[in-house]
Formats: sequence, structure tokens, C-alpha cells
Amino acid sequence: MSTMRGQGAAAMAGVERTIAVSWSIDREAVRRARPDLDLPATRRAADAVLSITVAGRSCSAELRDDASDQVHPIELQGVRIDAIDADGFTHVDAYEGHESLLSATLREDSEGETKLLYARTALLARLGVQGGRYARPALDR
Repeated sequence: MSTMRGQGAAAMAGVERTIAVSWSIDREAVRRARPDLDLPATRRAADAVLSITVAGRSCSAELRDDASDQVHPIELQGVRIDAIDADGFTHVDAYEGHESLLSATLREDSEGETKLLYARTALLARLGVQGGRYARPALDR
């Protein structure tokens, strides 16, 4: 599942934009792909969460293990942020070189609620996590 925290499309129209998009992914898939992270074995059902935050012109990413509460920052360099606001929609792209770190589209409805319509990242592939389908993105309030 993907979740998104943000200031809303109207508030994002200014210079400072802050959004955070998170993907809950299978923790065992992360353990297989990245044994170097030393995620401990557990019997408790838990996910790993990949979070990408865009704040103004900066971008950060981390992988959090819900079972152990370990947080692993993901090094990003030379990130470029592009954002477009039009007719109640906001689209944000974050790039590291030519790689798309985040592509997200948000829409503000008539009640002022912001919805995450689309989100995609190449960081799952960079981590070596096998691709697949995730639950529909939801707005994290």
C-alpha cells in the first residue's frame, strides 16, 4: 500500500512543497534482497516501509522495518524536483540524475481534501525488491 502525507494541492502551489509517500512492502522480500541490512528474523507479521519525502527543493528516502523499528536512510545525491500545479491537480517529480525517484499526482477535491491519484518510484528496484502490485495509494492524514 502507498500512503501520502502532504499540505494539499492548494498549499503546495507556493515555493515550499512537502509531501511524503510511503510504500508498505513485504519485509521478507527486503530481507532476501538486502541481507546487508541485517533485518532480524521475526515471527510477528510486519512490513518494511519505503518512504520518500519531498520538501521544497530537497528529497530524502528511508526504509523502515516495522518489526525492529530500524530505520535505514537511503543515500540520494543531486536530486532535482519538478512540480506543476494546474486546475486543482499537482504533479511532483523527483529525479536523481535521469532516474525517477518519485512521480506523484495529487488532486484537491471541492471540499479541499487532497487525494493521491498516482505514485511511482524506482527505489524499490534500486533496493533489489522484486516488483509487483501494491494496494491502491491512500492519503495519510
